[in-house]
Amino acid sequence: MAEISAEVRAVLERAKKENAIQSNTGMTPAQMRASRAKRPAWLELEKRAMQKVEDRQIAGRGGPLALRVYTPAGAKHGERPVCLFFHCGGFMFGNLDSDDSQCRRIADVSGCIMVSVDYRLAPENKFPAAYEDAIAAWDWIAAHARAIGGDGRRFAVSGASAGGNLTAGVCRHARDSGGPVPGHQLIYVGAFNVYPLVPSNRARGEGGSDTSYAGMVRDAYRSSEADREDVRYAPLIASDFAGFPPATLMLSACDGFVDEGLLYAEKLRGAGIAAEVNVAQGQIHHLFPWAAAFSEGPGVLDRGALALRRGLNV
Repeated sequence: MAEISAEVRAVLERAKKENAIQSNTGMTPAQMRASRAKRPAWLELEKRAMQKVEDRQIAGRGGPLALRVYTPAGAKHGERPVCLFFHCGGFMFGNLDSDDSQCRRIADVSGCIMVSVDYRLAPENKFPAAYEDAIAAWDWIAAHARAIGGDGRRFAVSGASAGGNLTAGVCRHARDSGGPVPGHQLIYVGAFNVYPLVPSNRARGEGGSDTSYAGMVRDAYRSSEADREDVRYAPLIASDFAGFPPATLMLSACDGFVDEGLLYAEKLRGAGIAAEVNVAQGQIHHLFPWAAAFSEGPGVLDRGALALRRGLNV
């Protein structure tokens, strides 16, 4: 695996000193979530002002499903595309607040109305819970885009880490269901439950992708070994990607999941789908949630958002 940059190494060392990186052992999922929620302020992006931020609830397979709708400044009702977003966190962590600053920035730069999804978390809710919530959220925005100010014609889907897995799942569902299809997909540091493991999975990734963490979150989400053969759990086992939307993948060279993102791009291109890949050298999986800590972090978010803007003709 590529070498971590000096800047990233310094950030990791500071985060360890300030207990921003906790052990994954000896703690319950609830304790780990509470610990992660105490992220130091220097790891947080500024919260960009929006025209409106609205929390909503829709019906999900497991009960009420919370959404947060970000309408960027200057948007007129009925003129903007809608982009569904799935937060990072390995299916175990994250909520509407954890990627709030990132959603605001992507909405601001892309000009899209962003809709973040508070999908159910493992291990309390194993596969296919998160996938079911992702599909429920997609079906809802496809039917109600105009109710939240969208134009009802242009859609996209986006996610980070485990959210990239759900993004790919939504793209397949949208293609096969006969409804609206996303015009673009934007994935940051995607993790796709690839099995057998790809080379970067076996490397000693740091900053959110070490082998012990990757194994823990996969075991937490998986209901049984049979899930590895289920395209809803492991979207890259599929052979048919025709009809998927064009993709932008923002990856990190020192991420234990980087080869999974490259494999997704390869499969899309094999089906004739445009897939733009950007790999940040010296960077780690935490590039997305810790974007504020890295000199190139905000720019990586912005380049992805600008690709989304271009892809939807905003």
